[in-house]
Amino acid sequence: MMGGAIKVKKEDILKKEVPQPEFVVSKPELQWSDEEKKIFTDYEKKAKELGEEQDKYRKTLESEMKKIQASILECTQGFDEVLAKLFERKVKSETVIYQEELKMAHLVYSMLIEEEIRHQERELVLTMERRRADKVSPDSTTHSPAPPPPPPPPS
Repeated sequence: MMGGAIKVKKEDILKKEVPQPEFVVSKPELQWSDEEKKIFTDYEKKAKELGEEQDKYRKTLESEMKKIQASILECTQGFDEVLAKLFERKVKSETVIYQEELKMAHLVYSMLIEEEIRHQERELVLTMERRRADKVSPDSTTHSPAPPPPPPPPS
């Protein structure tokens, strides 16, 4: 059990350290016995092996990180392409909607113009009927010239 964990994790290798023998700090190198020199050589060997393992694991992590970054970049580009297509579709849809709204506005305008023309036509028919009635009426002895028709309204 290390650090409160039952299982040693792969990433814990980066936190590992080989403990330095106590005599390294307390004695100068010239006073070391043959046994201490052997212990120190073993320490250096273990420290070197641990350093190599850490470098190997670090390189593995860097390689994995590069793969993940490439995957993220690929996903981001795919998302951007889909987003661009959706935006283009939105613009086309809005264009069609605006065109249809413009057609509707033109139709409404045409209907209003047609209604105005019908109204003017009714007015003219009524005026014409009144004038005919005035012409034909028995109580009028003289025919006075008809007043000129009103000018057409400005368009």
